[in-house]
Amino acid sequence: MLDPAIHAATIDSHFRYLSGLLLGVGLLFWSTIPDIVRRGPTVRLLTFIVVAGGLARALGLARHDPASPSSLFALGMELGVTPLICLWQALIAADHDPPR
Repeated sequence: MLDPAIHAATIDSHFRYLSGLLLGVGLLFWSTIPDIVRRGPTVRLLTFIVVAGGLARALGLARHDPASPSSLFALGMELGVTPLICLWQALIAADHDPPR
């Protein structure tokens, strides 16, 4: 059996790593704002990454204990707000397409 101190350190390390990844994703989303009309591929890729993580979180919630309020908030952001941002970007880009 794994030593509880090692187990706690492993979980903490994993949490910090994933937090860093999420910070990077957030910063990349932020970097698309100045040129949002042309950044559709980046926004869609980032949305895919966040939604995939949200689906994994939802699966975990469905299979285990009830979620904490912070987990439910994160799930709402991942599966609700992030796709809405992607839709918003697509609508803005469509409004700026020159007529043919």
